[in-house]
Amino acid sequence: MEKVEEIKAIKPTQEDVAASFKESEHQEDRFKIENTSQLEWAFRKIAEADSEIKGQEKILADTKQFVDQNIKEKKHTIETMKGLIAQYCESMGPDFKYSGPVGRAVWTEYKPSISKSDESSLIKQFGGTDFVENSPKLKWGKLKKNLIAMPDGRVVTSDGELVEGAKSLAKPSEFKLKRKNENGTWEDIK
Repeated sequence: MEKVEEIKAIKPTQEDVAASFKESEHQEDRFKIENTSQLEWAFRKIAEADSEIKGQEKILADTKQFVDQNIKEKKHTIETMKGLIAQYCESMGPDFKYSGPVGRAVWTEYKPSISKSDESSLIKQFGGTDFVENSPKLKWGKLKKNLIAMPDGRVVTSDGELVEGAKSLAKPSEFKLKRKNENGTWEDIK
């Protein structure tokens, strides 16, 4: 019996240490290293824990590398498929639209927008009208509703009068691909 207790004193098990820590919650007396064998055991436990940490960090790094590579491949697949779809839709003409159970392909045509290039010349041209305030300040929102953007970049009034100080900004048409998400609504494929 004495031999068994002597061996336990030299090499405590994990259960002994855990039990010792639980007991120490109730008492101030907890496991203490009392000889060089126990000291060596504590160093081995540190080395073992450190080795496990390094192994888990390696697994984490390898997993991240695998996931990153997989994401890269999937993004490449998406870009390739988008290119093939765009090429097909372009060959079908600018009015082609497709709507299927999984995706949509449409050309979005934008109206040209009008911007102020020289407010003072606009105030001069439209002074005394409802489009210019008495202070003189241009009522751009109200005036803009009465202007027409021409395909050549010029801007004219609804009467056909050329407007100096405004220009037409044509936005190119944009090709969009959409897919149904888990909510059943359509979202752009990025």
